[in-house]
Amino acid sequence: MSSPKLFSRYQKRILARAAHFQHLGAPGLIEIDEIRHQKDAYWFARATTNVAYNREMALRTRELIKQAESLPTDESSINCGDREFADNHAALAYFSRLKSRFVDLSNWNGNSGLSSYALFDRDGRPVAEQRIRPGLFLRITLTGSGKSDWVRIEDIYDSPEEFIITVSPTYDPTAQPPQTGKISHFFTSDATNNFCALLEGNKVSVCVIGLNERLNSGHTSGIVETVRNTAVANMGYYLGIQKSEWNKFCNSFLADEAGHASK
Repeated sequence: MSSPKLFSRYQKRILARAAHFQHLGAPGLIEIDEIRHQKDAYWFARATTNVAYNREMALRTRELIKQAESLPTDESSINCGDREFADNHAALAYFSRLKSRFVDLSNWNGNSGLSSYALFDRDGRPVAEQRIRPGLFLRITLTGSGKSDWVRIEDIYDSPEEFIITVSPTYDPTAQPPQTGKISHFFTSDATNNFCALLEGNKVSVCVIGLNERLNSGHTSGIVETVRNTAVANMGYYLGIQKSEWNKFCNSFLADEAGHASK
């Protein structure tokens, strides 16, 4: 039976090797002579299980990107920014802070150019707390687009390596009376925007991934909105400025806490 000190050394070797293979994206295979005791085998199994688990968890953002790439180019959008760090520990520390900033809407306003954001509850009342959570309504005002667009926060996915906020177009909860069957957005209700933060080894990424982005010309809250959506689409203005905005959003979130641009 190995001593506690010796066993601890083997634990570290096993976990380090598993982390190495996780970084390479390969199964965690370790030479048999490294598994000298039953407890070592337990730690090996636990480490490799975690490798497989973490790799599976990291697939959600990649799967969203694959979905976007499989759609017609005018029905999807992918905007991403990346930042690399000296080592995995530095990336992990930064990612933890990034997730805290990502869920605070005041940071969305601080990291955008021409867009502004505001939270509302289902009754159309402004929400003072800036923490994003499922069920709230988000008003997005893009300068020059002609009006505000409304989305509902559908889901927040949080894992050790990913943080994803999913929203979809919805009605305007501040309208009197609310027209719950009318979508107050440039896109139809089938569209989703996915705001993703992803940790992969020593790299941190922020992406905005749009799916099923089809023009909403038939189920708007009024004739003025229908005309606006069609006119803006014909000019290509909305899509162009949206791409610029999301690129700025991603790269600004990846700036360090002192406000310097990411490398």
